[in-house]
Amino acid sequence: MNSLEIIFTVAIAALLYLNIFVSIRIWRSKHLELTQKYIHLGLVWLIPIAGAILCNYFVQEPHLPGQTSFTSKETLYDDVQNASADYFTDNHH
Repeated sequence: MNSLEIIFTVAIAALLYLNIFVSIRIWRSKHLELTQKYIHLGLVWLIPIAGAILCNYFVQEPHLPGQTSFTSKETLYDDVQNASADYFTDNHH
């Protein structure tokens, strides 16, 4: 095997791994309907690299209520203020 064949084999293996990984994520997704899953799977396999990257982005689970990811100081500050208000109004002290 020459070096070009090795590079080609590794590239095909990486592409297959990516497509299978994203396909499993799509199939296990709880927020996609069955027809959406089929469309996403078609994109992954018909447009190999771009389809897999885009569908992997869209399959990410949405944030649950009460789950926060702090992106600014105001959000963190508001959350601390709400928590302290709840603590002191519910007779916890």
